Amino acid sequence: MILEFPDMNDFIVFMIAVGYAGLVIIIGDLLKRKANLDTGFTRKIIHIFAGMATFSIPYYTHPWMAIFVALIFVIILGLANSNRFSSAFSAMARPEEIEQGLLKGPFIYSISITLLVSIFTLLDKTQYYFLAAIPLQIMYFGDGLAAPIGIKYGKHEWIINGSKRTLEGTMGLILFGFIGAIFAGWFFGIYNYGILTWQLLFFYSIIAIIVAAILEFISPKGLDNFVLPIGTCVVLVFIAILNGLLII
Repeated sequence: MILEFPDMNDFIVFMIAVGYAGLVIIIGDLLKRKANLDTGFTRKIIHIFAGMATFSIPYYTHPWMAIFVALIFVIILGLANSNRFSSAFSAMARPEEIEQGLLKGPFIYSISITLLVSIFTLLDKTQYYFLAAIPLQIMYFGDGLAAPIGIKYGKHEWIINGSKRTLEGTMGLILFGFIGAIFAGWFFGIYNYGILTWQLLFFYSIIAIIVAAILEFISPKGLDNFVLPIGTCVVLVFIAILNGLLII
């Protein structure tokens, strides 16, 4: 793919996407400091909404510019992985991460987004971005709500690979992740690129949520933000190739 020089539209969309993601983080930090809300709540607010800056992809003239939105936060969070910077991002961290000065979860979250956006835009497969958007939205929305649901309503618990999982939390992931998958698949696969039918959208969403729930359940502690979206995307790409929807 030839990387043409971005135009003014690219820069405008880029600034809107960065501003949106930054605003979500600022709101999370303000809720933590001013409203004295628990980091468990503010972390999930950021987890659910910040990554949706990727919904700007269809509006770029050159979609590869979206890589830099995610990459900025990879760099920022990489710098935040020290005692000097971590306090500024404590609203998105687990309590143990704040103590260690290591924002592992948010950093991996940003890595996953950057990797998937890079693959689909640099290979000039943006019209197939729903294959990445569906898993990412399951991570944002489903995984983002699984933990609080499990904490509040969880009665059936297991410790798997060092992480506590609950049946109720997994059911929350399935329910809200499926809603998120349908929305992301519609936005990218139907509304913007017109490559999906509603029948195919439900098919890919159902497959994705089953795979994502299994991967989230067995993921090693702290790695679900990588294993879930990447693994689910690989499965969807494989299925898309098998049924002739994606031609490499």
